[in-house]
Amino acid sequence: MGKSRLKRENAELLVIGKIYDQELERLLLQISRIGVPNSINTVQINLVRGMCAHLGNANVKILSTGISGLYPHNCTKAFIAGRNLRLDSQVRGRFIGYINLPIFKEISATLGIIIHALKWLYNTRKNADTRIVLTYNLYTPILLAIRLLKVFSPKLSTLLVFGDLAGEYIATSGRKGLFLHLEKYDYDFQLRLANKFDAYGLCTKWMTEAIDCTNKPYCIVEVIVDSSIDKNMKAPISSSEFRKVIMYAGTLKKEYNIDLLLEALSLLKQQDYELWIYGSGEAEIEREIRKLATQDERIKFFGYVSKDEILEAQAKADVFVNPRTNSGVFTKYSFPSKTAEVILSERPLVCFKL
Repeated sequence: MGKSRLKRENAELLVIGKIYDQELERLLLQISRIGVPNSINTVQINLVRGMCAHLGNANVKILSTGISGLYPHNCTKAFIAGRNLRLDSQVRGRFIGYINLPIFKEISATLGIIIHALKWLYNTRKNADTRIVLTYNLYTPILLAIRLLKVFSPKLSTLLVFGDLAGEYIATSGRKGLFLHLEKYDYDFQLRLANKFDAYGLCTKWMTEAIDCTNKPYCIVEVIVDSSIDKNMKAPISSSEFRKVIMYAGTLKKEYNIDLLLEALSLLKQQDYELWIYGSGEAEIEREIRKLATQDERIKFFGYVSKDEILEAQAKADVFVNPRTNSGVFTKYSFPSKTAEVILSERPLVCFKL
């Protein structure tokens, strides 16, 4: 499914993922206690726009679901309503609503995807020589729905693109007991479904250890970024003349060595530095950051904020930092897209060789 083939054939593409536009982001942030997955959404939007450049906007449709955390711990709503999506003036799609309770979320999301995808199959039955369904990363309702779609339409081409792996291949989630066992079972089920796809876009060559690409086309896509880069990323540095700003934005997990970053700042005796931390994650890590912020005024913890607020902060930062080391096994199966964005923006970055 290379560029020449897509150009030559009359192809229709359905992208299914956890994708949201600015209006949906605003609505979800009002009800979410853990924010929304900014980095994953950015990658998916970049992927969609890249496909649109090949196929044309009219040939690309989007379905989205399952973005929020579960009610009541991570979200204030037990039902998430569906709505139309509009990434820009041309690229549009549908966000599928779901019952936001354990088990019911997965069932309702799966059924919603199947119903809307079957409509797409029916509407494109006479117009396309090739029909492709693409998804990014591993989410059980989407993987299961796509597998069932192949039953209805065996000639349908399925493409899986993902930037990290589940189960033993990535950082642990922090769950324990029964929930940990259920999560491991779900990961195994995801990998079995993933192995049923027709083609793959893999983040690293080591992903073939988990995904059987034998006799299947695949390519290595280490990172998906917008080559034009947001203007804010290349804006003149505008931080205070009395303070140098070090910025970290991302998930707060023990495996990502946030404690190492905080320790490094404690060893820095100069007082003309500030460490800005943006993001959410493990409760224990967040509590530790807040505690240290009360003891060291150089630490500024902003928690989860919108993408626009992140861009504003990036324009004021003097240097970006990513404390993830290259010693964990999960580093072989993922690559932080934020690192690539910073490198492309020609801004200073401190990180390990990943």
